[in-house]
Amino acid sequence: MANRAGGYRNDDLFALNALSFAMAQAIKRKQSEATLRESDAQFRAMFDSPSVGMAQADPATGRLLRVNEVFARMLGYTPAELIGRSFRVDPSG
Repeated sequence: MANRAGGYRNDDLFALNALSFAMAQAIKRKQSEATLRESDAQFRAMFDSPSVGMAQADPATGRLLRVNEVFARMLGYTPAELIGRSFRVDPSG
């Protein structure tokens, strides 16, 4: 069923298809961004929990990227003193 006498032309159909694809991609991107924001907020809430010591380290270098207050207090440091320090465990025991 078409809104135009004689139906849609191929270039009209192509344009509609391209527009619908672009809209679908934009919707998916917005949904992904919202999911990422929600996930980040949940991670921050967990990381900043006042009851659990947590740290995030670069797996390649072992350098601490971020630590929360509880983790720093457990080690007797401030977060600023720990960030950037290497935190490697000797695999030989």
